[in-house]
Amino acid sequence: MAAQMAEAIGGGQTPFTEPVEMQPGVWMSEGLGQVHYFFAAGNGVWWISVDPALGDDALQQALVASKN
Repeated sequence: MAAQMAEAIGGGQTPFTEPVEMQPGVWMSEGLGQVHYFFAAGNGVWWISVDPALGDDALQQALVASKN
């Protein structure tokens, strides 16, 4: 699911940059003044948007939370 989202976002019809796979299954894009991370976990896709200065910490917290 996350890979399909990355492909759709990368089509140029959105306000987001081309997504980059930061690690297997975890994608990052920028836009609208924020950094956006998305990944599949369980039966859904997590999407977090944060100030770029908080990005790394927010991603790590989301990855941990998604495993619970």
